Amino acid sequence: MRIAPPVASRGLQLAAVFVLLLVLGATNLYSASFNGDYWQTHLLHLIPAGLAFGLCALFVPLSHLQAWAYPFYTLIVLLHVLVLVIGYEAGGSQRWLSLAVVRFQPAEFAKLALILVTARFFAFHRRVHCWRLRDLWLLIAMTTLLCMLIFRQPDLGTAGICLVVVCAQLCFVPIDKKSILLAAAAALVGSLAVWQFLLHDYQKLRVLNLLNPALDPHGSGYNSRQSLIATGSGGFMGKGFLQGSQSQLHFLPARHTDFALAVLAEEHGFIGALLVLLLFGVFTWIGLQISLRVAKDSFAALLAIGLTAKIFVEFAVNSAMIAGLFPVVGTPLPFFSFGGSSLLANSCAAGLLVAIDRAAASRRGGQWVH
Repeated sequence: MRIAPPVASRGLQLAAVFVLLLVLGATNLYSASFNGDYWQTHLLHLIPAGLAFGLCALFVPLSHLQAWAYPFYTLIVLLHVLVLVIGYEAGGSQRWLSLAVVRFQPAEFAKLALILVTARFFAFHRRVHCWRLRDLWLLIAMTTLLCMLIFRQPDLGTAGICLVVVCAQLCFVPIDKKSILLAAAAALVGSLAVWQFLLHDYQKLRVLNLLNPALDPHGSGYNSRQSLIATGSGGFMGKGFLQGSQSQLHFLPARHTDFALAVLAEEHGFIGALLVLLLFGVFTWIGLQISLRVAKDSFAALLAIGLTAKIFVEFAVNSAMIAGLFPVVGTPLPFFSFGGSSLLANSCAAGLLVAIDRAAASRRGGQWVH
């Protein structure tokens, strides 16, 4: 019988940052949903999130993840097909599935599925020389299929993040330069086609409002404008906990979801926002250190890179949204925004990073008892 080694130093550090982010997120959500029931529901969400983190960190072998990557991807695709057929609709989007008393958003787990299949693809198809586009057709097809299903809900933000996270993993794979240029050209043409034929008018307006904030300040640009007002009014030290006028007087929309960071910036100022930025920066640094530690195992390394990129990209996009540097695409802030599916998926990601670190420690000196 094998005795698993204790969680290695990097894993402990990441777990500590994870807990700090959860505490700060719950505290901030209490203020964002003051006199509302979101905070109580969020506390209930913390129970499965904590269990998911612990189970992934302590009991999930990487070999099982590699074996179940494609079946998990297939399950997620089927769930997205069900969303389009019988999904729950709210706010003009059909993104949720209701099973008994549980309602969840499969798109949040699509990111994990693509991270897993990308790592599995390169671990199984080993090559000495550079990859070419024709060698990657299966991975491209799987990514495109899932992103199109998400885009149909419509959920442009999540579809885009899925693509960015996969590209982050591909940055650590040797790819032929000509293929990179072809992919860049195809992405440019594809972006123009999406803008012309696939984007809804309200999605185009979000992009146009980014380029010209004065275009529609009381309509499509209202959310971004109120976010900037709330963020700027916090100043250096902030107005104090529960003292944010924009959030407490309900001028700031979606303050418990998309603009949770704007609530924190208004109440705790530049210092509070800087603390959050530093915590996510430390989380990202630890995740990359874990990927370096398992660099000889292509599956574990690419998995760690993808999981780290997922958290970082979501944080970066959400922060840019509240600062008026990115269109409002509905990307939640990890561990802060209200939403059980997002919290559960991100907790799994953090737990899997700890599991990868434990696996590295095990290979370097696990004890065996017969």
